[in-house]
Amino acid sequence: MTENSRVAFFHVGLPKTASTFLQRRGFPFFRHIHYIKKHDFKKQEKHLQEHSDLPFLLSVEFFPNATDKYTIEKIEQVKNNFDKVYPIIVFRKHSSWLRSRYKYHIRKHGSSDFNQYIDPDTTKGRQVKNSLQFYQNITLLEKSFGTRPLVLFQEEIKNSPHETVRLIAGYTGAKFEAAQIRPSIVKQSYSEHQLKWVRKFNKIYPFQPQKIHSPVLKKTYKKISQF
Repeated sequence: MTENSRVAFFHVGLPKTASTFLQRRGFPFFRHIHYIKKHDFKKQEKHLQEHSDLPFLLSVEFFPNATDKYTIEKIEQVKNNFDKVYPIIVFRKHSSWLRSRYKYHIRKHGSSDFNQYIDPDTTKGRQVKNSLQFYQNITLLEKSFGTRPLVLFQEEIKNSPHETVRLIAGYTGAKFEAAQIRPSIVKQSYSEHQLKWVRKFNKIYPFQPQKIHSPVLKKTYKKISQF
């Protein structure tokens, strides 16, 4: 690499893998690296023009899927803007990942019971099964950027937040003050009791935006989707 090479560390956080914690409580406190917030992801060229003396840290949330247009756009944008990219990807144990995805299904107005949700004979079931193939996510990033990703798990971040943040900082060459990292839950998910009631609600009132005229129902649906 030459002295003027543009280097980026690219954090790919699958949904519900402590991405929000890292984006709000970890990365903003890193020194000796320019952190580009996920909302500024499309403004990479602007950041590159303003900062050229240090490496960059980017962070987004998506499923690395070779057939997904959104995925390809994100990867191509990073490849075009940087000379060398080092991916960081965070997974979650399969059992916990399934539970999390099912909660997301309910939050997004689904009403299937768990067995229906994972049924391999349905389109949704096949999608769920495909989302458990973590190796293909790693391979896509490795082939796209020519570097091996740093692979972490949500459970590591949850159980040892300071140690995991220190690991990422060491990988990126960043420095931080441990006292600035506040290891607490950023977004609280549904409890099992809440999940049952929301699923009942979804069965009684199927989500059909064009047919919802009641202000109360609109507000209720909006509240549910924010969990």
